[in-house]
Amino acid sequence: MVSILEARTNCQTFETDCAELVAMFEINQLKKEYLVYVECYYNDAFQVIQGLQLKTNLNRSVMMGYKKGRKFSLASNGNRIVGFHGYADKTLNSLGAYFSTATTNKLECHGDPTGLPWDDGCNYDGVRKVYVDNLSETVYTVRFEYDNGGKVEKTPYRRDVKNEKEFVLDYPNEFITSVEGTLAAPKSANVTWITSLTFKTSKGRTSPTYGSVSSGRKFVLEKNGSALVGFYGYNGVCDTLNALGAYYCPFPPTPDAAKLEAQGGDRGASWDDGGTFNSVNKIYIGLSKNVIDFVKFMYFKSASVVIGDDHGNKTMLSDVQEFKLDPFEKITSVEGTYDDKLGGVTMLRFKTDKRDSPYFGFGSTPTFVLHKDNHQIVGFHGKSSNMLHQLGIHVLPNGFKFVF
Repeated sequence: MVSILEARTNCQTFETDCAELVAMFEINQLKKEYLVYVECYYNDAFQVIQGLQLKTNLNRSVMMGYKKGRKFSLASNGNRIVGFHGYADKTLNSLGAYFSTATTNKLECHGDPTGLPWDDGCNYDGVRKVYVDNLSETVYTVRFEYDNGGKVEKTPYRRDVKNEKEFVLDYPNEFITSVEGTLAAPKSANVTWITSLTFKTSKGRTSPTYGSVSSGRKFVLEKNGSALVGFYGYNGVCDTLNALGAYYCPFPPTPDAAKLEAQGGDRGASWDDGGTFNSVNKIYIGLSKNVIDFVKFMYFKSASVVIGDDHGNKTMLSDVQEFKLDPFEKITSVEGTYDDKLGGVTMLRFKTDKRDSPYFGFGSTPTFVLHKDNHQIVGFHGKSSNMLHQLGIHVLPNGFKFVF
């Protein structure tokens, strides 16, 4: 059975009316998919909801309406949404949700569930980094850096840290698949805490063991065929991590992604925007003297725009030019020129499935081409200092689209 949520948006800027738009989002119950999160944007001046985005335990909708106004969300620690209530006349003025009491993608908390509770929820797509503060036979706290639709969200410190270490994952190509831990042998019937944590990933990697494996009870947080995408637990009054649980989600489809080697010189510092975007939205190229000073890329990710960093040296004297793509236009290749004497890239030209960009920079004879047959460019990496020294690309097969 497939259920369909329908959202009707009155397409207007509150000055000019236009045609009503209807957007639909399908939830496949045969795959045990269910709704867990709704992101809303509210216009206080007109008292209407003008944007909605839905997220299930498997998928995410496009933005229905406008991502403008005051943001609020409907979610309850991964509990499934089973109904809605609100008020609407000609427009949607308010929205609330009903939740089930059971969270089917929640793994049981291990340890002593006492002290200060915390819950990151399960509305993330994956984990980028793990931070563990431990000393000897005690884990004091653990926190995480998550990916939420291309945006990095880091959970706050839960205490003053003294010996925090980090474990970095190659997201979105790598996910946490299990957490192994040990509990202190209780000195009394009611007191215990976590003495060690070890994280395992979908690439077969194992983190260092944080803390010391005790003679107490061992536990594992794991769900076969799934990634751990959120965590919750309890911190004790004695600044120990008393208990830990997790949320899981089936692995997203793995694309035949590729990172093509950067071309140009070997000077400068490395940078990488990543390759988890759907497409490129806009490119800025800064020119000065005889070289390209800097580049900056804007990407589409799950119907949102993600703004990359400046790579190179952007100054008041830079001649900044831009190349804007249509929403469904794809970059297929990049031509460039590298000058050995100057030590930098002097020209770039971008080709799409619809057209060729102008030559940005100096000259029109390329010395390198970045391209892979039947693939589209979805991200960039390279090296830069006070100029762009080299440029490389991330590619995905034509037609593939990240949905998380």
